[in-house]
Amino acid sequence: MTRIAAAFAISTALATLADPLAAQSHGDWTVGVGYANPKSNNGTLAGGTATVDDSPRPIFTAEYLIRDNLGIELLAATPFEHDVSVSGIGYAGSVKHLPPTLSLNYRFPTQPASKPYVGLGVNYTTFF
Repeated sequence: MTRIAAAFAISTALATLADPLAAQSHGDWTVGVGYANPKSNNGTLAGGTATVDDSPRPIFTAEYLIRDNLGIELLAATPFEHDVSVSGIGYAGSVKHLPPTLSLNYRFPTQPASKPYVGLGVNYTTFF
């Protein structure tokens, strides 16, 4: 089983077990643990095709509900690191980044079996 499939299976199992706790209202906190692998499309760099490798990392979220269906969420992660290669040149370097994100989430009023939401957030990615 690949790491992505294993992470998906564990996340699904945890979500299913947490379903009875899904009732959330004003003043409640929620926390989450997940898995992210940020990667954009490869592009052109220095006249060649740039390839950026994967960098899977755990992510953590905490959300405070300021109203029954409205929450403020902070997403945090450990730093991601990508190696960059350019065709014809080879290894060009690496980049590390840390992308904390603050979001305002609206949760649709539904039964506890499903809690869909939409969010709008800001991200400030620090590169080092």
